[in-house]
Amino acid sequence: MRDFVGGVIAVAGLTVREAQRQRLWLLLAVAGLVLMAVVPQMSAVDEQARLKLSVAALTGTIGFVITLLGALVGAAAVRRDIEGRTGFMLFAKPLSYAAYLGGRWLGVVIALLFCVVVLSLIGAGSTWMQLGRLPAPLEVASPVEQWRIENGKAVAVSSAEQAVLLAGNPQRGQGEGMRLRFADLPAGRDLDVLVRIEVGGYSLGNPVQQATVSLSAEPGDGGSALLLPLHADSPYGEDQWGENASSASQVYLRSREHGRTDLSQDYARFVLPAAAIGASGDVLLQLNRISPDGRLRIDRDSVFIGVAGGSFVANLLRAGLVALAQASMLAGCTLLVVCVARIGTALLAGLTLFFGGHALRFIEEGMQWEDFSRSTERLIELLLIALPDFGRYGVEASLASSQYVSWWTVADAWGYFGIYTLLFLGGGWLLLRRAEL
Repeated sequence: MRDFVGGVIAVAGLTVREAQRQRLWLLLAVAGLVLMAVVPQMSAVDEQARLKLSVAALTGTIGFVITLLGALVGAAAVRRDIEGRTGFMLFAKPLSYAAYLGGRWLGVVIALLFCVVVLSLIGAGSTWMQLGRLPAPLEVASPVEQWRIENGKAVAVSSAEQAVLLAGNPQRGQGEGMRLRFADLPAGRDLDVLVRIEVGGYSLGNPVQQATVSLSAEPGDGGSALLLPLHADSPYGEDQWGENASSASQVYLRSREHGRTDLSQDYARFVLPAAAIGASGDVLLQLNRISPDGRLRIDRDSVFIGVAGGSFVANLLRAGLVALAQASMLAGCTLLVVCVARIGTALLAGLTLFFGGHALRFIEEGMQWEDFSRSTERLIELLLIALPDFGRYGVEASLASSQYVSWWTVADAWGYFGIYTLLFLGGGWLLLRRAEL
């Protein structure tokens, strides 16, 4: 076991040094210069949109660089050893095939981790230079209980209901609303309440795009209710003339469809004072409808309480670690293929796996609308099971939408893609044993 670990560490260090000598770091330098030049020049309709574009550029650049290097670095080193007969010297020493492949893979991961850290710091610095601040990711808490309020009565909403529709009446729409209970919130500090409502008219000829509501909160362990004011950074809440932006008695919410989930742009933001949170961390929110016009649709993800999710740099690094899990699996794939094929074939195999893993969602949708033969359907179903799903986590979109990236997501990504990595490395080990090195 000691010989195996020592061999892995030695080969990993050799891989990192070879990557430096091959000047692959030039790709990292170019990517960093592009971020520093492009991000400050981005323009959009408002500051939040510019932040979102910047985050998308950062995560896209990090993903591109480590995907390309992950598919190239280890495969190039192994192919060079095979064609240059370096393997004779390597395996004449007490170095097993498993330690050799594991070391090459670990060296690639270390090099890619360095790239993730450097590009994250450069990108965060460029974003701060652009706007003078960084995005503030939020960790959201969902309600544990919900009630629909109709005619002054509260009716519990079952877990099977995905949305609550407040149909109201054109002449008598007031008095409706929602009551929501949140638990286990951090006490002693102000939090944010995020609200998104879809508003529709009673008929096609009567379009309604805005609803007037009020939002109040009271501690879960008893206490008086407090009307919640809009946050100063809330994207919505004003009427069409820009008035009443800070009024707690009535707030104007624009219609937002349930598919829009950007916390910084699609949700009205209210201030939840620490005094409204009970000592046990429980709070009761009540959303009251004021204007009688339109039907209101409130989904299960329409009302959140936002808790500060740490610094943007920390969340960006965690998102980079999820991308690194994907790139490490591609490194394992190319290490497998390069044991029996040229570097070009290995790179093609890795990129095919990459694009195929990103196309799984489109394949699933296509099966719902297209008629295939039974054999073709079985083949597609087998591919859906066998291919890794690169869209499984979507941390890039989450971070661009100001959502927190948790360590649990990072661990889950490494566990999911790690299974494929072990299979690829195991296959490479079998192929190396059969090769004449």
